[in-house]
Formats: sequence, C-alpha cells, structure tokens
Amino acid sequence: MKKTLTILGMSALILLGTACSNDDDNNIGSNTRKDIQLTRTEQEMVGANNDFAFNFYNQLNTHVGEHNMMVSPLSLAQALSMLANGADGNTKTELMNMLGFGAYSVEEMNAYYMNLNKGLLSADKTSKIALANSFWINNRYTAIDSYKKTLQNSYDAEVQELPFDNTICAKINQWAEENTYGCIKKVVNESDINSNTVMALLNATYFKGIWKDKFKEKNSFKGNFTAPDKSSFVEYMKQESFEANVYEDKDCKLIELPYGNEAFSMVVILPNEELSLDELTQSVDADRWQGWMKQLSLHTNVLLQLPKFTGEYEYNDNLKNTLKEMGIVDAFSAIDADFSQMTETQVFVNCIKQSSFIEVNEEGTEAAAVVYIGENVSDSGMKVFEFKATRPFFYAIKEKSTNAILFMGKVTNPKE
Repeated sequence: MKKTLTILGMSALILLGTACSNDDDNNIGSNTRKDIQLTRTEQEMVGANNDFAFNFYNQLNTHVGEHNMMVSPLSLAQALSMLANGADGNTKTELMNMLGFGAYSVEEMNAYYMNLNKGLLSADKTSKIALANSFWINNRYTAIDSYKKTLQNSYDAEVQELPFDNTICAKINQWAEENTYGCIKKVVNESDINSNTVMALLNATYFKGIWKDKFKEKNSFKGNFTAPDKSSFVEYMKQESFEANVYEDKDCKLIELPYGNEAFSMVVILPNEELSLDELTQSVDADRWQGWMKQLSLHTNVLLQLPKFTGEYEYNDNLKNTLKEMGIVDAFSAIDADFSQMTETQVFVNCIKQSSFIEVNEEGTEAAAVVYIGENVSDSGMKVFEFKATRPFFYAIKEKSTNAILFMGKVTNPKE
C-alpha cells in the first residue's frame, strides 16, 4: 500500500503597529532600499511565478465565493517546488507546468528561489520578513540523501527525522508558531497525520511592515462599506493631501502604499462601479500586472480611505481541489504518483493545506502563511486623486524591484 505525504503552508502578514509577536520593532533597524539582483532567466521566472499567483488566486476564488480571502502564492509555490524536486515522470511534469516553470530545469528553479529568498530577506531591514522551510521524515522510513541536501542547500530547509507519534502534531504546530511569530498557532491536527504518513513538507512566510506614511488615528472614522450581500458600518483609515503612486484606467483605480524604505508595498486595486471585483481579477495575468506597475506614477494630492481589516484563513479541501483543477493530478493519486527522487517508499500527497493571517491598521500590516504538504491613467498637478475603498477591493503585497507577489487577497466585507 502506498504511504502518504503531507504539505503545509503558512503565511502571516502584519501591516500594523499591534502585532502577534513580542519582538521589539526598534531592533528591526533602518537602511536604504536594496534591489534584488536576478539573472535575465530569473527575471523571466518572476513573471512565471506571478502568472501562477493570479491563476491560483482566480481558481481558488471559485471555491471561496463572496467571502474575504488571503493567500501567499509565494509560500505555496515554494512548498510545491520542494515537492517537485522529489518527483519524477509525469508527476514532475505536472508540477513544473502548473508552477509556470515547464520551460525551465529544476536546477534553474532552485537557483531562482535561492536568489529571490536571499534578496527578499535583505531588501529592507525596517520591515520584518521571514521565509522558512522544513522537511519532516517519519523515522520508520528514509529519504534519499541527495533530495535532503537539495532542500537544505537551495531552500535553507530544516530536516527533521523523528517518530510520527502522538507528539508530532504539537511539534509541527510549534514550528509554525515560531516561524510566523505567533500569528499562526495550529496548521495540523491528528486527522492530517496518521501511521501511513511518511513525510511532511512545510513552508512559512511572514511579513510585518510599517507604513512609510502612517495613518493618523485621529483621522479614522466610521462609514458604510457596500458588501455583496449588504452594506456594513466599518472603521476607515484616512489620508489627505499626501503623495502616492497611483494609476487609473477604464476598469479600475490602483494605489501603491509603501512600507519602510519602500522595498515592499501594498497595491490596492478598486474596480470601477460597473465592474465586479471577480470580473476584474479574472482578467489579470502577469503581463497586465507588470503593465500596471510600470504605469504607476506619483500624484502629489491624494485622498485615501481604506477600511481596517483582519482575517485568519485556512484552505484544505478547497486548495487540493484547486490544484487538481490547475493540472496537478498524479501527485494526489495512490496509483500514479511518482516521488522516486524523494524516497524509495511509494508515496502520494494526501493532505495539502495553507493557513494565513492578515491584519491592517493605521501603523501598517502583518501577514503570515504556512503551507503543509503531507504524503499518505494617473493625474498630475493639484487636482485631488480620490481613492475610496468603500466596496470590495483586491490587494497584493509585492517587492518593488522585481514586482514579485508575496501575498494577495480580497476584502468583500471588512467585518467578516
């Protein structure tokens, strides 16, 4: 009988002053922005990664419906990339194609993530970012040495070989909590890991950023937000007469809100009233995203209203179904899965989850995600550019020099 493999992803995003963690913000330090240096091939792979991000977001959104959503495509992609390193045959082909890396080798993919992660970690010392990977092995089984070394060298992964007894869930959850600074405390329960579970792959992505231009609490106010089912009375943050990069076309308005030294920013996209949020996001791919980022330009007189929002999300069956719909089939099959580059034991993916957290307030943003995989037109001059997010909107947190997306989501009701 084939044994099982588990994949877990966690993302925590904190854009705020109040954080899950007890870390001292004064220790974050300060520095000038440091752009990420990638090869031409790796720059192309950012586009492939962002295409995966929008494909994943839109497909998962068909399961989420009108609810709020937040995911980390970066966290999921890295967990699946580690999985692809252990795959062979059609299982590997499906994983690489779905990730957008079908035209690249596994070695090129590994080099890309190694360089991207290194750049993300050093881009801005005024923000806190953590990227952590781990590979857990049931000590009744063995993993191929070359696979373990690849994860350690290319993904800086911790390798844990230990009994999968009644303490394993607590140990994995402790790892998740520590690597998301307390934002995500539980990613796995006893039903996710059983005696047939051979191995588990985890990725944790955490970001905490303080707005470059903080919102003043005295300007916050309560007002109506038009949700899909009904209007709600929510708390808004407000900025007036400030500078921001903005863009507007026939479909939507965009505004970029930077953190710290501007290496990272939140891009908020508000569809025009004639267009639903889902209609807009379904039309977005990496090329349109890149075009928008190039067309953002500085406006010196901006009025911004943005609701405060927070959320904790977990995607389990929806995530598994989404990935199947995107083309990953063999990996979930007890008959067809081929992970012979990972272990000599016949395994398949029986569990894949992403847990995520986000909080946005006047000070900034905090976000986190954990992925678990287991086997068994801008204006100028002084005219006011108004950006009032009083209806459903999309947001993404990205790195400036590459436009790589770390987190993305939508707010359909700030009080949900």
